Amino acid sequence: MQRSDERETEATTGSNGSSTASDQSFDFEGESDIGRDVDTNLGSDIATETGKDDRRLPTIRSLLFVIALSAVGFIIGGSVPIIGTIGQFIGLFIMSFLIGAIGSEGRYAESAIGGGLVTGVLLILGTLTSVFTPFAVQFLSDYGIAIAGAGVGVGTIIAVVGHYFGRDLRSGLTKNI
Repeated sequence: MQRSDERETEATTGSNGSSTASDQSFDFEGESDIGRDVDTNLGSDIATETGKDDRRLPTIRSLLFVIALSAVGFIIGGSVPIIGTIGQFIGLFIMSFLIGAIGSEGRYAESAIGGGLVTGVLLILGTLTSVFTPFAVQFLSDYGIAIAGAGVGVGTIIAVVGHYFGRDLRSGLTKNI
């Protein structure tokens, strides 16, 4: 690889001693501003942006932990006799709120996955076990996808909103005035 000052001496010149536009070659690796920006700044910007980024992928351990806590909140909320099904969603909200308020990091992805998965599965199981079995099987074969889809959607929204309010409370309590 040649240095840029060696390439400049090899460039052909026109009849008047100056180099023509067709004879010039563009040097992006040498001393030009464009080459310097691409070589140094682009690489360092990417490295510093990914280093500063607070986003992370959920780990299996944290995901399983949030799923288990979401299931506990959903089941405990559903065991309240008077409010029943609404209690399941209140229990999920409270558990997601506590995960957000107590945890040192935001776990929005885990809360969304856990809340949606738990709600979808437990609504299907609740429908299957709440009515006469032959009727429940026929009902789930007709409307099972809709029940699971609605459960996943509502559970995801409730878990993320609960987690958001928990994180908001935590940031308000730990913020210096």
